Amino acid sequence: MQQPLFIFSLPRSGSTLLQRMLSQHRDVATTSEPWLLLPLVTMTQESPNLACYSHRLASLGIVDFVSKLPNGYTTFRQHLADFARSLYAAQSTHGERYFLDKTPRYYWIIDDIADIFPDSKFIFLFRDPLQVVASILSTWGNGRLRGIETYKLDIQYGIPSIAQASTKYPERSLSIHYERLVADPHAHLEHICDFLDIPPDTSVVDRIDLAQIPGRFGDPTGARTYSKITAASVDKWRDVLASPYRRWLIARWLKPIPPELRAAHNPLGTDPLNALRGLPLPRRSWAQAPRDLLDHARSVARVQLVDHRLRCPSKPWEPSILSTDPATA
Repeated sequence: MQQPLFIFSLPRSGSTLLQRMLSQHRDVATTSEPWLLLPLVTMTQESPNLACYSHRLASLGIVDFVSKLPNGYTTFRQHLADFARSLYAAQSTHGERYFLDKTPRYYWIIDDIADIFPDSKFIFLFRDPLQVVASILSTWGNGRLRGIETYKLDIQYGIPSIAQASTKYPERSLSIHYERLVADPHAHLEHICDFLDIPPDTSVVDRIDLAQIPGRFGDPTGARTYSKITAASVDKWRDVLASPYRRWLIARWLKPIPPELRAAHNPLGTDPLNALRGLPLPRRSWAQAPRDLLDHARSVARVQLVDHRLRCPSKPWEPSILSTDPATA
């Protein structure tokens, strides 16, 4: 039977790069970012999901329905697993052994996935949080703090969730650091193939530019910029975050997270908060502070608007205020 394979990572952690590598192997099928399990798993949870029909009421109704099933929640979860497996299999047109589901915000439901798919395998992909934030700003904010508040939970929840889960399922998981992956991709791919018990094929690293993953999500920027794997982006965070307001803001986000969980995302096991506090600030960077403050204030206001004023589109062509398109963030 086909096995589900999941990559758990923060957004902008190199998961699309890893996915492109694995997609070239004959035993791995994938699509860009399914997002399939998030609404399925959370449909019975009174979580702060926003929906036109009231997610809270829907979850209460579904819980009532599930409670009347034979064996209740166990039966419900089994049918969820069967449904997802059937869709994964339908995407695997050449009988691949694994279907790789790479959806960064699955960090919300790692334990649920582990329970629903007891035969699944996990790859935890870590990247230094300072690099993650810098990549978010560069890729989705055009170098500015516009929309940055949208990603606050990725930092404050995603970092501890991924770090804790990586030690919770040792028998079926493999942990990799992005910085080490790009430094020696052939060795890491061989290690991954061994973990998955599939024939090693490190040649996929050299043909990564041929990877064509169906779907609209992922990292089109990286795919366009790099035809081969490179470590060129590893130190870019120093320039992107070298301003007083940015240094203060990211430090504020990182501080509530336990130091050992922050350090788990750094390839050397050091606390990224210390590196951020020690980041030199050029004199010219202070002139950037007013614009950063204004950009962040607007981002906070936009997030608060979404939280307190859900509005459904009244016409098919009218965009929702809940749009998460990075280009408009």
